Amino acid sequence: MLVVVIVLNDLSYMDDILEVFVRLGVRGATIVDSYGMAKALRESESLNYLMKGPIDRAVPEKALESKTIFSVIEKAQAEFVIKTIDNLLKDSKSESAGFIFSLPVYSINPIK
Repeated sequence: MLVVVIVLNDLSYMDDILEVFVRLGVRGATIVDSYGMAKALRESESLNYLMKGPIDRAVPEKALESKTIFSVIEKAQAEFVIKTIDNLLKDSKSESAGFIFSLPVYSINPIK
């Protein structure tokens, strides 16, 4: 099993990703509102000076919120999901549509 994590910056692809999940048999996912370190630094009154330099040049001034989607999926299925979503996001006009990573899951323990 793998946990697949998608940090989605181009939110116009949210419905497409959910459709991919359903079409490929992913049984569930969790979606949380998120934003990156650069946005947090920009908005911080005490730390915004840190945005001078490489981070500032790498991040658009109007860094928007993102969504983080994660799901625990069988390895073979997860690899196909990742490839499908990667191909989908290649069409994005955004400088950074997002990124995907996965981690092994050693156990799942339901909580009652």
